[in-house]
Amino acid sequence: MDIFLTPKSVAIIGASTNPMKFGSIIMANLFNIGYEGKIFPVNQKAEPIAGLTTYRSVIEIPEPVDLAIFAIPASGALEAMRDCAAKGVKGVVIISSGFTEAGEEGERRQQELLDVAQVAGIRVIGPNTTGILNPIDRFTTTFVPLQEVKAGPVAFIAQTGMFAGMLLEWILSSECFGISRVIGLGNKCDVDDADALEYLADDEHTKAIMMYIEAIKDGRRFMDAARAAALKKPVFALKSGETGEGARAAMSHTGSMAGNDAITSAAFKQAGIIRVDCFQKLIDYAKMLAYQPVAKGNRLAIVSLSGGAAVMSTDAAMKAGFQLAHFSNEILAEIQKEYPLWATVRHPFDIEPLTETVGFMPAFKKTVRCALSNPDTQVCLIVTWTPFAGMGYSFEFIKEMQEEYPGKPVAFCSIGYKNNHEALFQQLEAKQIPVYSSFTRAIDALAASVEYGKFLASIRQAKLEERRFLRSERPKTKPAAGPKKPDSRERHEKVTVFFDGASRGNPGPAAIGIVVKNQNGETLSEVSEAIGKATNNYAEYTALIRALEEARRLGATEVKCLSDSELVVRQMKGEYGIKSKSLLPLVSEAQALRRTFHRFGIRHIPREQNKRADQLAGLALKKQN
Repeated sequence: MDIFLTPKSVAIIGASTNPMKFGSIIMANLFNIGYEGKIFPVNQKAEPIAGLTTYRSVIEIPEPVDLAIFAIPASGALEAMRDCAAKGVKGVVIISSGFTEAGEEGERRQQELLDVAQVAGIRVIGPNTTGILNPIDRFTTTFVPLQEVKAGPVAFIAQTGMFAGMLLEWILSSECFGISRVIGLGNKCDVDDADALEYLADDEHTKAIMMYIEAIKDGRRFMDAARAAALKKPVFALKSGETGEGARAAMSHTGSMAGNDAITSAAFKQAGIIRVDCFQKLIDYAKMLAYQPVAKGNRLAIVSLSGGAAVMSTDAAMKAGFQLAHFSNEILAEIQKEYPLWATVRHPFDIEPLTETVGFMPAFKKTVRCALSNPDTQVCLIVTWTPFAGMGYSFEFIKEMQEEYPGKPVAFCSIGYKNNHEALFQQLEAKQIPVYSSFTRAIDALAASVEYGKFLASIRQAKLEERRFLRSERPKTKPAAGPKKPDSRERHEKVTVFFDGASRGNPGPAAIGIVVKNQNGETLSEVSEAIGKATNNYAEYTALIRALEEARRLGATEVKCLSDSELVVRQMKGEYGIKSKSLLPLVSEAQALRRTFHRFGIRHIPREQNKRADQLAGLALKKQN
């Protein structure tokens, strides 16, 4: 994914001097965001654009090109992809529409593009997408005009331009939290949700992930990637296509089959994804988990300036699965001393009577401290009328108290004049205290924190029980001396495969040899198979495919492939072109298999380091003869 988010150079195919065209807007965005890499405009007229040399084709560019953006009609995309393959471009973002979402002809056109890309080792985002926005490293492919873009802790994965465009504009102009990455996937012909999740799971700049999904391409891989990500940071998803009509709309929009909604919900829950039903909840939940600690339980303290708001907040909290935190008589007695004689302090706290004796801000400070210091409090809701900005009130003390009593997420609800609410919103969110305009939104966001906390707790408990079980199953007698042979039935997440193909006659009798080893260098599996009559290169690719299949059988998620065939290694890396038509299907199959792993690497090694795989191929040849 780095090639899409941090390219050193980019070619804009379809660059234009017309400010209304996508190619022109993309270039303007790159200038405005402060992209420091090289920009190569590509247009058949080859007239200078924005003071930059323009090229008729990406092939004419005299320097390496990391990434190409297609802002051209779908009819010209195939030729452009062939040029990118010849140039050695590593990644392509296709802004254009008119592919799978446009029916059979569009589906054929998209598959032709993908075939060329896979043979050349080019990764593709799209088609039919806005693509990438990376405020951290100041890069974008979007055609949505950008003004100020604030970097921050929330990432977005979107299958639609609405999310990566219109909703993005709303967030940039209305919310205080910034954006780490936006990855618009479009039709997902190649790069999909799993690729994006794997990248963001390890991204140090991202604390929470929001997703808009119309369909999931590879369910098993998606589940693995989502669960791995959710163990590190919260993932929220809005999955459309719940109804039959919505599913049909998704098909016409991005060519996506929406799938069974009940199964989707169950799968999300199993993976640790928190599902939402509207864009507003995506925003509300994401900023709660990006700003605040994860809730350790559901025992809620409520501090409200209004008695009516306290009652309604309590009703909403009970419906959301909360329990009210318990306050001992001793704790309540400390506040009761400050209350007027006619009022009795109870939880949930209605602090209006207290404001009459000690004042507005002292009443809040005393009660919020009481709520957060209480041992039974696990989450806290604060509801207030919004004071006028000129009155000098500040709620920044909440952050200081949270540091004094850590691990307890707080949601703040401000109700009053809009201008005053906005001022308080800016004040508190600058301190990473999420502010909501209704107590129901605030409670729902706290409930999302509780749900995520339960997921993490269940994982910790499962691991604890697994360790206890393994300890109880340990043999009491001392095992026999000697090395233990690896059990091929075990799941080995990281493996190294050595592969070799051999042919006598080229073409002639051919065979393959494969060795799979674990992280400790222990041999997990060996393969020695004859494959009939074939060329040497055909045998090498067959060995690679068979090796990847063997790695998958062993449960590997990360694979490192080692071969003494420089041709295969360089072709898989996209450094060499494919001249033999007979190899094209094998190359496509190998490229498709590599994408089923979370991490894939391939490296050339000297023949003597591949000795065992070579021996296995030779043994199979002898048996064939």
